[in-house]
Amino acid sequence: MTGFPGCKRVFAAVLALTMTLVGPAAAEDKVPADCSAAPPPAEAAHGDVLGKPVDAIGFVITPLGPITLAGQGFTQHQLEFSSDNEGTPDVEFRLAFILKPGEALDGKVLRRLAGPSGAEQPGPARGAAEIQSWSIDDHPERIKLDQDKDAAAIRLELGARTGNAIQGRLWICVPARQTAVGGSFDAQIGN
Repeated sequence: MTGFPGCKRVFAAVLALTMTLVGPAAAEDKVPADCSAAPPPAEAAHGDVLGKPVDAIGFVITPLGPITLAGQGFTQHQLEFSSDNEGTPDVEFRLAFILKPGEALDGKVLRRLAGPSGAEQPGPARGAAEIQSWSIDDHPERIKLDQDKDAAAIRLELGARTGNAIQGRLWICVPARQTAVGGSFDAQIGN
């Protein structure tokens, strides 16, 4: 590089630009500042619960039936999944969410913001948060995290339904409790 004046500076600039563009390749695996706004990772759902690594499995979406909120009717559903420890769930996750009557699961993006109260949460109507409740039960530690005592940011993206299955991606982050789980999943749709 001694034959071309300024070549070292050009090389350094190209390297810096490359690192800027390519460097965040592992960023999908990092927990975003706001899990409700960030796209979830593409790889299989995994993360940490109370600082312990978990792999999420056994996704099921179950319709819970009609519910009335803020004077309007909605249909409520629950997403459940767990982590596995030799056939026994170590950690169980539950998210209850609402849709307008007749609205399909396909293509829905549902969020919960970490800070605001229920009336200020995103939803189909004021006072009707799209993610109604969430909980994480860590059985070995005998600890339960939930919306009553912990602030979580959540993003649930549902893809196209195929028969009784649907693909999706999610982020659920409870930073104060060293908990963040994100990634893709295939869920069975119950009756």
